[in-house]
Amino acid sequence: GVGYHGGVNLAFSADNMSVDLLWTGLFMDGKRHWTGRGQGYQPPAGQRVLKVNNGPAFALLDSQTSGWPANYPESLPARFHGYKFNARQEPTFYYTIGEVQVEDTPQPLIGGNKFGLQRALTLTTEKAVNNLYFRAVSGLDVKDAGGGRFEVGGSALIEVGKGVAQAPVLRNNEMLIPLQLKRGENVLTLRYTWK
Repeated sequence: GVGYHGGVNLAFSADNMSVDLLWTGLFMDGKRHWTGRGQGYQPPAGQRVLKVNNGPAFALLDSQTSGWPANYPESLPARFHGYKFNARQEPTFYYTIGEVQVEDTPQPLIGGNKFGLQRALTLTTEKAVNNLYFRAVSGLDVKDAGGGRFEVGGSALIEVGKGVAQAPVLRNNEMLIPLQLKRGENVLTLRYTWK
């Protein structure tokens, strides 16, 4: 997990290459991990917890109605390569999805009337990829709020910015973003804000 200044937090899954949880306020209460062997799951200590995703964040799909895989298949291996900190000690996550290299850079949004997280995913590939989808949300009700914004779980908004060739697909408590990757560098931006 990552706790940002100003009380915005996230949990990143190196298994699924996804931001799984977002929340505000306190990061976590680590006392369970300071005694014994430190095993077990420790939930966020803050408020407004949003379980954004569960499972792989990317998939190759034949169509928008194809089922989402429970795991990354051998035909699209996912590999975590670590992270690097910027000057403010905020991480950029590095991973590959098949032959696509990804730099995933979350940044806190604090100030004015915005409170949330902005995410820039830089996807670099040697050849065009047309049937790759990014699952921005799973397991929550998603409604189109207009203007590239989507209400998530009744408590947050996701704004889909740069890098989307087609409109996101809303289906069965999922929001899928079709990615039309050209050869070279492609950027997808997302902004998560609480209501």
